[in-house]
Amino acid sequence: MRILVGTDPVQILAPNARRTKWEVEFLPSSVVSGNVGLVYLAIGNPPGNVLTRTSYDAVMNPGSSNERNTKDGHSKMEVQSAIWIQSDTIDQVVMVREDLSEDI
Repeated sequence: MRILVGTDPVQILAPNARRTKWEVEFLPSSVVSGNVGLVYLAIGNPPGNVLTRTSYDAVMNPGSSNERNTKDGHSKMEVQSAIWIQSDTIDQVVMVREDLSEDI
């Protein structure tokens, strides 16, 4: 799903014990011409004020992606926690995907 993000933190995925993988792709400016800033990604808690402190887990440039997958050795906490994003620029577009286990 496509999500529009600005300078306020947005929870893009809620905690989910069935999640086995997630991926966030910051669409390139060749696809979304306004994607020119940076997107800050945080696992578990909101990234906070990204302009004055570094409380985030990844910084994404247009065209980059970040993912966590239990099959690749990432911890369940990294995969199943809430995922938050925030940008330094308004109206940035990201694509979010998640895979869920069929086991209950």
